[in-house]
Amino acid sequence: QSQQNEQADNNESSSSRHQAHQQVQKPAGEKHFDIINFLQAQYKHNSTLLFSCDDILRHTGVDLNIDEDVVQMLEANHRIRCVHPAGVSDDVMYGYQPKIQASNKKELLALINQGKYGIPAKDFSDAYNGVEQDLQDLITSGEILAVANTDKKDKTLFRRGDVFLVELSGNISYPATSPSASVDPSAVAAFQQQFGNVDVENLKQELNSTDPMVRANAATQLRMMQAQQQQLAATSGNGASEPYYIGTDKDYTKEIRRGEAVWIGGQWFRVSSAVREGLPLSEQPPRAQAPLSVASLEDMSKKNEQDGYCRIFSSTLLPIDRTMEKSTLENLQNGKQAKQTLAKLGGALPSSSGHMRKRARSNLNNTNSAKRAAAAANPDLVYNKARRHGCSKDIRDLYLASRMEVPESEVELHKLLLANKLIEKGTELRRPRIQKKADNTVNGKAKKKRYYIKKGHKITNTHLEGTEIGAVLAMASERQHQGKDVGDGGM
Repeated sequence: QSQQNEQADNNESSSSRHQAHQQVQKPAGEKHFDIINFLQAQYKHNSTLLFSCDDILRHTGVDLNIDEDVVQMLEANHRIRCVHPAGVSDDVMYGYQPKIQASNKKELLALINQGKYGIPAKDFSDAYNGVEQDLQDLITSGEILAVANTDKKDKTLFRRGDVFLVELSGNISYPATSPSASVDPSAVAAFQQQFGNVDVENLKQELNSTDPMVRANAATQLRMMQAQQQQLAATSGNGASEPYYIGTDKDYTKEIRRGEAVWIGGQWFRVSSAVREGLPLSEQPPRAQAPLSVASLEDMSKKNEQDGYCRIFSSTLLPIDRTMEKSTLENLQNGKQAKQTLAKLGGALPSSSGHMRKRARSNLNNTNSAKRAAAAANPDLVYNKARRHGCSKDIRDLYLASRMEVPESEVELHKLLLANKLIEKGTELRRPRIQKKADNTVNGKAKKKRYYIKKGHKITNTHLEGTEIGAVLAMASERQHQGKDVGDGGM
Protein backbone atom coordinates (compact mmCIF):
# COMPACT_ATOMS: atom_id res chain seq x y z
CA GLN A 1 0.00 0.00 0.00
CA SER A 2 2.82 2.40 0.91
CA GLN A 3 4.51 1.63 -2.41
CA GLN A 4 1.28 2.40 -4.28
CA ASN A 5 0.87 5.73 -2.45
CA GLU A 6 4.48 6.62 -3.16
CA GLN A 7 3.99 5.73 -6.81
CA ALA A 8 0.85 7.92 -6.99
CA ASP A 9 2.73 10.85 -5.43
CA ASN A 10 5.56 10.39 -7.90
CA ASN A 11 3.09 10.34 -10.82
CA GLU A 12 1.40 13.52 -9.55
CA SER A 13 4.75 15.23 -9.08
CA SER A 14 5.93 14.23 -12.53
CA SER A 15 2.65 15.49 -14.02
CA SER A 16 3.05 18.84 -12.22
CA ARG A 17 6.63 19.14 -13.42
CA HIS A 18 5.50 18.35 -16.97
CA GLN A 19 2.83 21.07 -16.78
CA ALA A 20 5.33 23.50 -15.25
CA HIS A 21 7.75 22.80 -18.09
CA GLN A 22 5.02 23.58 -20.61
CA GLN A 23 4.05 26.75 -18.73
CA VAL A 24 7.63 28.01 -18.78
CA GLN A 25 7.28 28.38 -22.52
CA LYS A 26 4.17 30.58 -22.11
CA PRO A 27 4.22 34.37 -21.58
CA ALA A 28 3.11 35.78 -18.23
CA GLY A 29 -0.21 37.03 -19.63
CA GLU A 30 -1.22 33.56 -20.80
CA LYS A 31 -0.30 32.04 -17.43
CA HIS A 32 -2.37 34.70 -15.73
CA PHE A 33 -5.32 33.80 -17.97
CA ASP A 34 -4.97 30.08 -17.18
CA ILE A 35 -5.11 30.77 -13.44
CA ILE A 36 -8.20 32.98 -13.82
CA ASN A 37 -10.00 30.25 -15.78
CA PHE A 38 -9.15 27.67 -13.13
CA LEU A 39 -10.28 29.85 -10.21
CA GLN A 40 -13.47 30.85 -12.03
CA ALA A 41 -14.39 27.23 -12.76
CA GLN A 42 -13.85 26.30 -9.10
CA TYR A 43 -15.86 29.31 -7.90
CA LYS A 44 -18.98 28.09 -9.71
CA HIS A 45 -18.80 24.83 -7.74
CA ASN A 46 -18.01 26.45 -4.39
CA SER A 47 -17.74 30.22 -3.99
CA THR A 48 -15.81 29.96 -0.69
CA LEU A 49 -12.86 27.92 -1.98
CA LEU A 50 -9.35 29.36 -1.76
CA PHE A 51 -6.25 27.84 -3.34
CA SER A 52 -2.63 27.96 -2.31
CA CYS A 53 0.35 28.34 -4.64
CA ASP A 54 0.88 24.57 -4.49
CA ASP A 55 -2.75 23.96 -5.50
CA ILE A 56 -2.39 26.31 -8.46
CA LEU A 57 0.87 24.66 -9.46
CA ARG A 58 -0.75 21.24 -9.34
CA HIS A 59 -3.78 22.23 -11.46
CA THR A 60 -2.30 24.77 -13.88
CA GLY A 61 1.42 24.15 -13.83
CA VAL A 62 2.16 27.79 -12.94
CA ASP A 63 4.65 28.16 -10.08
CA LEU A 64 3.79 31.43 -8.36
CA ASN A 65 6.91 31.10 -6.18
CA ILE A 66 8.96 31.79 -9.30
CA ASP A 67 6.71 33.80 -11.64
CA GLU A 68 6.66 37.16 -9.84
CA ASP A 69 5.16 38.90 -12.90
CA VAL A 70 2.10 36.61 -12.71
CA VAL A 71 1.79 37.28 -8.96
CA GLN A 72 1.72 41.02 -9.60
CA MET A 73 -0.95 40.55 -12.27
CA LEU A 74 -3.10 38.52 -9.88
CA GLU A 75 -2.75 41.11 -7.11
CA ALA A 76 -3.76 43.90 -9.52
CA ASN A 77 -6.76 41.99 -10.89
CA HIS A 78 -10.01 43.05 -9.17
CA ARG A 79 -11.55 39.66 -10.03
CA ILE A 80 -9.00 37.79 -7.89
CA ARG A 81 -9.05 37.57 -4.10
CA CYS A 82 -5.64 37.45 -2.43
CA VAL A 83 -5.98 36.32 1.19
CA HIS A 84 -3.18 36.08 3.73
CA PRO A 85 -3.98 33.40 6.33
CA ALA A 86 -3.84 34.58 9.94
CA GLY A 87 -0.35 34.33 11.35
CA VAL A 88 1.21 33.52 7.97
CA SER A 89 2.48 36.61 6.20
CA ASP A 90 4.32 35.00 3.32
CA ASP A 91 1.74 32.45 2.24
CA VAL A 92 -1.13 33.67 0.01
CA MET A 93 -4.44 31.99 -0.85
CA TYR A 94 -6.16 32.85 -4.12
CA GLY A 95 -9.84 32.79 -5.07
CA TYR A 96 -12.19 34.21 -7.70
CA GLN A 97 -14.71 36.99 -7.11
CA PRO A 98 -17.31 38.02 -9.73
CA LYS A 99 -17.97 41.60 -10.75
CA ILE A 100 -21.38 41.49 -9.06
CA GLN A 101 -21.83 39.08 -6.17
CA ALA A 102 -25.19 37.28 -5.97
CA SER A 103 -26.12 33.71 -5.13
CA ASN A 104 -29.82 33.36 -6.05
CA LYS A 105 -32.72 34.92 -7.95
CA LYS A 106 -33.89 37.08 -5.03
CA GLU A 107 -30.48 38.70 -4.71
CA LEU A 108 -30.38 39.31 -8.47
CA LEU A 109 -33.75 41.07 -8.33
CA ALA A 110 -32.66 43.18 -5.34
CA LEU A 111 -29.46 44.29 -7.10
CA ILE A 112 -31.30 45.21 -10.31
CA ASN A 113 -33.92 47.14 -8.36
CA GLN A 114 -31.13 49.15 -6.72
CA GLY A 115 -29.59 50.09 -10.09
CA LYS A 116 -30.76 53.52 -11.19
CA TYR A 117 -29.40 53.50 -14.74
CA GLY A 118 -29.61 49.78 -15.55
CA ILE A 119 -27.06 46.96 -15.33
CA PRO A 120 -25.63 45.03 -18.33
CA ALA A 121 -26.63 41.37 -18.23
CA LYS A 122 -22.99 40.34 -18.87
CA ASP A 123 -22.04 41.72 -15.45
CA PHE A 124 -23.97 38.82 -13.89
CA SER A 125 -22.57 36.14 -16.18
CA ASP A 126 -20.13 34.68 -13.64
CA ALA A 127 -22.13 35.23 -10.44
CA TYR A 128 -23.11 31.57 -9.93
CA ASN A 129 -24.23 28.46 -11.79
CA GLY A 130 -27.66 28.93 -13.37
CA VAL A 131 -27.60 32.73 -13.28
CA GLU A 132 -28.51 32.95 -16.99
CA GLN A 133 -31.68 30.93 -16.44
CA ASP A 134 -32.63 33.00 -13.40
CA LEU A 135 -32.20 36.23 -15.39
CA GLN A 136 -34.33 34.77 -18.19
CA ASP A 137 -37.02 33.84 -15.65
CA LEU A 138 -37.06 37.42 -14.32
CA ILE A 139 -37.43 38.76 -17.87
CA THR A 140 -40.13 36.19 -18.71
CA SER A 141 -42.17 37.06 -15.63
CA GLY A 142 -41.79 40.80 -16.19
CA GLU A 143 -40.24 41.41 -12.78
CA ILE A 144 -37.50 43.39 -14.53
CA LEU A 145 -37.24 45.31 -17.82
CA ALA A 146 -34.74 44.25 -20.45
CA VAL A 147 -33.61 46.46 -23.34
CA ALA A 148 -31.52 45.02 -26.15
CA ASN A 149 -28.13 46.64 -26.74
CA THR A 150 -27.36 45.71 -30.35
CA ASP A 151 -23.97 47.44 -30.35
CA LYS A 152 -22.60 45.28 -27.54
CA LYS A 153 -24.81 42.25 -28.31
CA ASP A 154 -26.09 42.34 -24.77
CA LYS A 155 -29.14 43.34 -22.73
CA THR A 156 -29.43 46.11 -20.16
CA LEU A 157 -31.59 45.26 -17.17
CA PHE A 158 -33.77 47.84 -15.38
CA ARG A 159 -36.12 47.75 -12.42
CA ARG A 160 -39.80 47.60 -13.37
CA GLY A 161 -41.56 49.18 -10.42
CA ASP A 162 -45.29 48.63 -9.96
CA VAL A 163 -46.97 46.09 -12.24
CA PHE A 164 -50.46 46.10 -13.76
CA LEU A 165 -51.85 42.56 -13.95
CA VAL A 166 -55.18 41.57 -15.52
CA GLU A 167 -57.08 38.30 -15.21
CA LEU A 168 -58.03 36.61 -18.47
CA SER A 169 -61.67 35.65 -18.86
CA GLY A 170 -62.92 32.15 -18.15
CA ASN A 171 -61.16 29.36 -16.26
CA ILE A 172 -58.15 27.21 -17.04
CA SER A 173 -57.67 23.46 -16.59
CA TYR A 174 -54.85 20.95 -16.59
CA PRO A 175 -54.42 18.42 -18.14
CA ALA A 176 -55.70 20.16 -21.23
CA THR A 177 -57.50 17.10 -22.63
CA SER A 178 -60.90 16.25 -21.22
CA PRO A 179 -62.27 12.66 -20.84
CA SER A 180 -65.38 13.81 -22.69
CA ALA A 181 -63.42 15.29 -25.56
CA SER A 182 -63.65 13.63 -28.95
CA VAL A 183 -61.98 13.97 -32.30
CA ASP A 184 -63.72 16.27 -34.73
CA PRO A 185 -64.60 14.03 -37.74
CA SER A 186 -64.39 16.98 -40.11
CA ALA A 187 -60.84 17.71 -38.88
CA VAL A 188 -59.80 14.11 -39.52
CA ALA A 189 -61.36 14.16 -42.98
CA ALA A 190 -59.65 17.45 -43.80
CA PHE A 191 -56.30 16.08 -42.66
CA GLN A 192 -56.68 12.91 -44.75
CA GLN A 193 -57.82 14.91 -47.76
CA GLN A 194 -54.86 17.29 -47.51
CA PHE A 195 -52.07 14.89 -46.54
CA GLY A 196 -53.49 11.42 -47.28
CA ASN A 197 -51.54 10.98 -50.51
CA VAL A 198 -48.33 12.68 -49.35
CA ASP A 199 -45.21 10.52 -49.37
CA VAL A 200 -43.52 11.44 -46.08
CA GLU A 201 -40.34 9.51 -46.84
CA ASN A 202 -39.98 11.31 -50.15
CA LEU A 203 -40.38 14.67 -48.39
CA LYS A 204 -37.63 13.75 -45.94
CA GLN A 205 -35.32 12.92 -48.86
CA GLU A 206 -36.15 16.24 -50.52
CA LEU A 207 -34.83 18.02 -47.40
CA ASN A 208 -31.34 17.06 -48.64
CA SER A 209 -31.96 18.31 -52.18
CA THR A 210 -29.53 20.76 -53.76
CA ASP A 211 -32.47 22.87 -54.99
CA PRO A 212 -33.34 25.42 -52.26
CA MET A 213 -36.95 25.70 -53.51
CA VAL A 214 -37.46 21.94 -53.19
CA ARG A 215 -35.97 21.95 -49.69
CA ALA A 216 -38.18 24.85 -48.58
CA ASN A 217 -41.35 23.25 -49.99
CA ALA A 218 -40.61 19.91 -48.30
CA ALA A 219 -39.90 21.59 -44.94
CA THR A 220 -43.14 23.59 -45.14
CA GLN A 221 -45.28 20.51 -45.85
CA LEU A 222 -43.67 18.51 -43.06
CA ARG A 223 -44.24 21.33 -40.54
CA MET A 224 -47.88 21.67 -41.60
CA MET A 225 -48.40 17.93 -41.18
CA GLN A 226 -46.78 18.01 -37.76
CA ALA A 227 -48.98 20.91 -36.61
CA GLN A 228 -52.16 19.20 -37.84
CA GLN A 229 -51.18 15.94 -36.13
CA GLN A 230 -50.59 17.77 -32.85
CA GLN A 231 -53.98 19.45 -33.10
CA LEU A 232 -55.72 16.11 -33.62
CA ALA A 233 -53.74 14.53 -30.77
CA ALA A 234 -54.59 17.37 -28.40
CA THR A 235 -58.34 16.76 -28.94
CA SER A 236 -58.21 12.97 -29.19
CA GLY A 237 -59.96 12.41 -25.84
CA ASN A 238 -57.55 9.73 -24.67
CA GLY A 239 -57.01 11.58 -21.39
CA ALA A 240 -53.25 11.78 -21.94
CA SER A 241 -51.49 14.66 -20.21
CA GLU A 242 -49.89 17.17 -22.59
CA PRO A 243 -47.28 19.15 -20.61
CA TYR A 244 -47.18 22.11 -23.00
CA TYR A 245 -50.92 22.83 -23.18
CA ILE A 246 -53.40 24.49 -20.82
CA GLY A 247 -57.11 23.96 -21.31
CA THR A 248 -59.36 27.04 -21.49
CA ASP A 249 -63.14 27.48 -21.55
CA LYS A 250 -62.80 30.86 -23.31
CA ASP A 251 -61.06 31.84 -26.52
CA TYR A 252 -57.70 33.26 -25.37
CA THR A 253 -56.58 33.99 -28.94
CA LYS A 254 -58.57 37.24 -28.58
CA GLU A 255 -56.91 38.21 -25.29
CA ILE A 256 -53.21 37.34 -25.57
CA ARG A 257 -50.64 36.95 -28.33
CA ARG A 258 -47.90 34.42 -28.94
CA GLY A 259 -44.69 35.37 -27.14
CA GLU A 260 -46.46 37.37 -24.40
CA ALA A 261 -46.13 36.53 -20.71
CA VAL A 262 -48.90 34.54 -19.00
CA TRP A 263 -49.24 33.58 -15.32
CA ILE A 264 -50.53 30.08 -14.61
CA GLY A 265 -50.60 28.37 -11.24
CA GLY A 266 -48.13 30.79 -9.68
CA GLN A 267 -45.53 30.43 -12.46
CA TRP A 268 -44.83 32.71 -15.43
CA PHE A 269 -44.59 31.36 -18.97
CA ARG A 270 -44.53 32.74 -22.50
CA VAL A 271 -47.22 31.72 -24.96
CA SER A 272 -45.29 29.35 -27.19
CA SER A 273 -44.04 30.75 -30.50
CA ALA A 274 -41.61 27.92 -31.29
CA VAL A 275 -41.25 26.82 -34.91
CA ARG A 276 -38.47 24.31 -34.23
CA GLU A 277 -39.17 21.45 -31.86
CA GLY A 278 -36.76 20.75 -29.01
CA LEU A 279 -35.33 24.28 -28.75
CA PRO A 280 -36.21 26.92 -26.13
CA LEU A 281 -37.65 30.21 -27.34
CA SER A 282 -34.31 31.95 -26.79
CA GLU A 283 -32.71 29.66 -29.42
CA GLN A 284 -35.50 29.85 -31.99
CA PRO A 285 -35.05 31.92 -35.18
CA PRO A 286 -35.19 35.66 -34.36
CA ARG A 287 -38.66 36.02 -35.87
CA ALA A 288 -39.98 33.28 -33.53
CA GLN A 289 -38.25 34.35 -30.33
CA ALA A 290 -40.34 35.74 -27.51
CA PRO A 291 -39.90 39.53 -27.20
CA LEU A 292 -38.04 40.96 -24.22
CA SER A 293 -41.19 42.88 -23.28
CA VAL A 294 -44.06 41.06 -21.57
CA ALA A 295 -46.66 42.53 -23.96
CA SER A 296 -46.72 43.20 -27.71
CA LEU A 297 -48.55 45.69 -29.92
CA GLU A 298 -48.75 43.36 -32.93
CA ASP A 299 -48.67 39.67 -33.82
CA MET A 300 -45.47 37.84 -34.69
CA SER A 301 -44.14 37.37 -38.22
CA LYS A 302 -46.51 35.82 -40.77
CA LYS A 303 -43.58 33.65 -41.87
CA ASN A 304 -44.01 31.68 -38.64
CA GLU A 305 -47.57 30.77 -39.62
CA GLN A 306 -46.40 29.70 -43.06
CA ASP A 307 -43.74 27.45 -41.59
CA GLY A 308 -46.14 26.21 -38.90
CA TYR A 309 -45.88 26.63 -35.14
CA CYS A 310 -44.84 23.58 -33.14
CA ARG A 311 -47.80 23.98 -30.76
CA ILE A 312 -51.27 25.10 -31.76
CA PHE A 313 -53.06 28.02 -30.14
CA SER A 314 -56.84 27.57 -30.40
CA SER A 315 -60.08 28.58 -28.68
CA THR A 316 -59.65 25.76 -26.13
CA LEU A 317 -55.86 25.31 -25.93
CA LEU A 318 -53.17 27.69 -24.66
CA PRO A 319 -49.61 26.55 -25.52
CA ILE A 320 -46.79 27.38 -23.09
CA ASP A 321 -43.06 27.48 -23.72
CA ARG A 322 -41.84 25.02 -21.06
CA THR A 323 -42.95 22.38 -18.60
CA MET A 324 -44.48 23.33 -15.28
CA GLU A 325 -42.72 23.11 -11.95
CA LYS A 326 -43.93 20.71 -9.27
CA SER A 327 -45.34 23.55 -7.17
CA THR A 328 -47.30 24.82 -10.19
CA LEU A 329 -48.90 21.41 -10.73
CA GLU A 330 -49.83 21.25 -7.05
CA ASN A 331 -51.36 24.75 -7.21
CA LEU A 332 -53.48 23.83 -10.23
CA GLN A 333 -54.65 20.65 -8.52
CA ASN A 334 -55.53 22.56 -5.34
CA GLY A 335 -57.39 25.17 -7.37
CA LYS A 336 -59.39 22.46 -9.15
CA GLN A 337 -60.37 20.84 -5.85
CA ALA A 338 -61.34 24.22 -4.35
CA LYS A 339 -63.57 24.95 -7.37
CA GLN A 340 -65.26 21.55 -7.11
CA THR A 341 -65.88 22.02 -3.39
CA LEU A 342 -67.42 25.43 -4.00
CA ALA A 343 -69.62 24.06 -6.80
CA LYS A 344 -70.96 21.28 -4.56
CA LEU A 345 -72.03 23.88 -2.01
CA GLY A 346 -73.87 25.87 -4.65
CA GLY A 347 -71.34 28.67 -4.92
CA ALA A 348 -69.67 30.27 -7.93
CA LEU A 349 -66.17 31.47 -8.67
CA PRO A 350 -65.51 35.19 -8.18
CA SER A 351 -65.57 37.20 -11.40
CA SER A 352 -62.62 39.22 -12.64
CA SER A 353 -63.98 42.24 -10.79
CA GLY A 354 -63.83 40.33 -7.52
CA HIS A 355 -67.63 40.11 -7.03
CA MET A 356 -69.51 36.83 -6.76
CA ARG A 357 -71.75 35.96 -9.69
CA LYS A 358 -75.46 35.89 -8.99
CA ARG A 359 -76.97 32.47 -8.44
CA ALA A 360 -80.46 31.07 -7.92
CA ARG A 361 -81.91 31.18 -4.45
CA SER A 362 -81.70 27.97 -2.45
CA ASN A 363 -83.04 26.65 0.82
CA LEU A 364 -79.62 25.97 2.29
CA ASN A 365 -79.41 26.46 6.00
CA ASN A 366 -77.03 28.78 7.77
CA THR A 367 -74.49 26.00 8.24
CA ASN A 368 -74.22 25.44 4.49
CA SER A 369 -74.05 29.19 3.95
CA ALA A 370 -71.10 29.39 6.30
CA LYS A 371 -69.40 26.50 4.52
CA ARG A 372 -70.05 28.13 1.17
CA ALA A 373 -68.59 31.42 2.38
CA ALA A 374 -65.50 29.59 3.67
CA ALA A 375 -65.13 27.73 0.37
CA ALA A 376 -65.49 30.97 -1.59
CA ALA A 377 -62.71 32.51 0.51
CA ASN A 378 -60.28 29.68 -0.29
CA PRO A 379 -57.12 31.38 -1.71
CA ASP A 380 -56.49 28.38 -4.01
CA LEU A 381 -59.41 29.50 -6.22
CA VAL A 382 -57.07 32.07 -7.79
CA TYR A 383 -55.24 29.25 -9.59
CA ASN A 384 -58.29 28.66 -11.82
CA LYS A 385 -57.53 31.94 -13.59
CA ALA A 386 -54.72 33.01 -15.91
CA ARG A 387 -53.15 36.47 -15.74
CA ARG A 388 -51.22 38.75 -18.03
CA HIS A 389 -49.41 42.09 -17.93
CA GLY A 390 -51.46 45.05 -19.12
CA CYS A 391 -54.87 45.10 -20.73
CA SER A 392 -55.96 42.20 -22.93
CA LYS A 393 -55.37 42.09 -26.68
CA ASP A 394 -58.98 42.82 -27.64
CA ILE A 395 -59.19 45.88 -25.38
CA ARG A 396 -55.83 47.17 -26.61
CA ASP A 397 -56.84 46.67 -30.26
CA LEU A 398 -60.15 48.41 -29.62
CA TYR A 399 -58.34 51.41 -28.13
CA LEU A 400 -55.76 51.61 -30.92
CA ALA A 401 -58.47 51.33 -33.58
CA SER A 402 -60.70 54.02 -32.07
CA ARG A 403 -58.26 56.51 -30.58
CA MET A 404 -58.15 58.54 -33.83
CA GLU A 405 -61.93 59.03 -33.59
CA VAL A 406 -61.61 60.84 -30.27
CA PRO A 407 -61.86 64.58 -31.05
CA GLU A 408 -59.01 66.82 -29.95
CA SER A 409 -61.36 69.69 -29.17
CA GLU A 410 -62.71 69.59 -25.63
CA VAL A 411 -66.03 71.07 -26.84
CA GLU A 412 -66.49 68.28 -29.42
CA LEU A 413 -65.46 65.67 -26.85
CA HIS A 414 -68.03 67.08 -24.42
CA LYS A 415 -70.77 66.82 -27.05
CA LEU A 416 -69.74 63.25 -27.92
CA LEU A 417 -69.83 62.18 -24.27
CA LEU A 418 -73.31 63.68 -23.90
CA ALA A 419 -74.54 61.97 -27.06
CA ASN A 420 -73.37 58.57 -25.78
CA LYS A 421 -74.81 59.26 -22.30
CA LEU A 422 -71.41 58.95 -20.67
CA ILE A 423 -71.98 62.18 -18.74
CA GLU A 424 -75.13 63.88 -17.54
CA LYS A 425 -76.62 67.09 -18.90
CA GLY A 426 -75.35 70.14 -17.13
CA THR A 427 -71.93 68.66 -16.47
CA GLU A 428 -69.38 71.44 -16.79
CA LEU A 429 -66.95 71.29 -19.65
CA ARG A 430 -64.02 71.89 -17.37
CA ARG A 431 -63.80 72.00 -13.65
CA PRO A 432 -62.87 75.44 -12.29
CA ARG A 433 -59.38 75.58 -10.94
CA ILE A 434 -59.06 76.04 -7.23
CA GLN A 435 -57.18 79.28 -6.72
CA LYS A 436 -54.91 79.44 -3.74
CA LYS A 437 -55.32 82.69 -1.86
CA ALA A 438 -52.19 84.42 -0.70
CA ASP A 439 -51.83 84.43 3.07
CA ASN A 440 -51.20 88.06 4.05
CA THR A 441 -51.95 87.62 7.73
CA VAL A 442 -49.88 86.86 10.82
CA ASN A 443 -51.85 85.29 13.65
CA GLY A 444 -55.05 86.63 12.12
CA LYS A 445 -53.72 90.17 11.72
CA ALA A 446 -52.93 91.85 8.41
CA LYS A 447 -49.26 92.05 7.54
CA LYS A 448 -47.79 95.52 7.41
CA LYS A 449 -46.52 96.56 4.04
CA ARG A 450 -42.92 97.57 4.34
CA TYR A 451 -40.87 99.67 1.98
CA TYR A 452 -37.22 98.99 1.46
CA ILE A 453 -34.56 100.97 -0.33
CA LYS A 454 -32.81 98.84 -2.91
CA LYS A 455 -29.20 98.00 -2.35
CA GLY A 456 -26.94 100.54 -4.09
CA HIS A 457 -29.79 103.02 -4.51
CA LYS A 458 -28.47 106.58 -4.83
CA ILE A 459 -30.46 109.65 -3.92
CA THR A 460 -30.23 112.12 -6.83
CA ASN A 461 -32.18 115.13 -5.43
CA THR A 462 -29.30 116.29 -3.25
CA HIS A 463 -29.90 119.88 -4.38
CA LEU A 464 -32.99 119.98 -2.11
CA GLU A 465 -31.00 119.37 1.02
CA GLY A 466 -31.40 122.25 3.51
CA THR A 467 -34.66 123.42 1.95
CA GLU A 468 -38.24 123.02 3.22
CA ILE A 469 -39.07 120.45 0.55
CA GLY A 470 -35.93 118.51 1.39
CA ALA A 471 -37.00 118.39 5.06
CA VAL A 472 -40.43 116.97 4.07
CA LEU A 473 -38.75 114.33 1.87
CA ALA A 474 -36.35 113.36 4.67
CA MET A 475 -39.29 112.94 7.08
CA ALA A 476 -41.15 110.76 4.53
CA SER A 477 -38.04 108.61 4.02
CA GLU A 478 -37.76 108.10 7.77
CA ARG A 479 -41.40 107.03 7.98
CA GLN A 480 -40.81 104.57 5.16
CA HIS A 481 -37.93 102.99 7.09
CA GLN A 482 -40.29 102.60 10.05
CA GLY A 483 -42.87 100.91 7.84
CA LYS A 484 -45.39 103.74 8.19
CA ASP A 485 -47.70 105.07 5.52
CA VAL A 486 -46.53 108.29 3.88
CA GLY A 487 -49.61 108.87 1.70
CA ASP A 488 -49.74 109.40 -2.04
CA GLY A 489 -48.35 112.93 -2.08
CA GLY A 490 -51.77 114.46 -2.73
CA MET A 491 -52.14 112.76 -6.11
